[in-house]
Amino acid sequence: MSYSGLHFRHCKVYILKIEIARIKYKLVNLVLRYTYTLVRWIKLMPVMLEKSLRNINAQNLRVILLLEVDFNALYKIIFNRRMMPVLEA
Repeated sequence: MSYSGLHFRHCKVYILKIEIARIKYKLVNLVLRYTYTLVRWIKLMPVMLEKSLRNINAQNLRVILLLEVDFNALYKIIFNRRMMPVLEA
């Protein structure tokens, strides 16, 4: 779950419902065109995971930051298009 309450399943619904997908597509394009950042994209959710089972010492914890689903997908698309040609060359 994210700060905004969106879940990965919401993205699956975007794919199934073409009207919702079009609205989401337009929203993301507006954000990119005008270099605007959505407020919910700024907030990150830190999560601490155990490296080994039942060992909660500080040095045995791994911290990851969870991003909003659409923000994460957007950056995946952007970086794949920009980075993969450079890495493959």
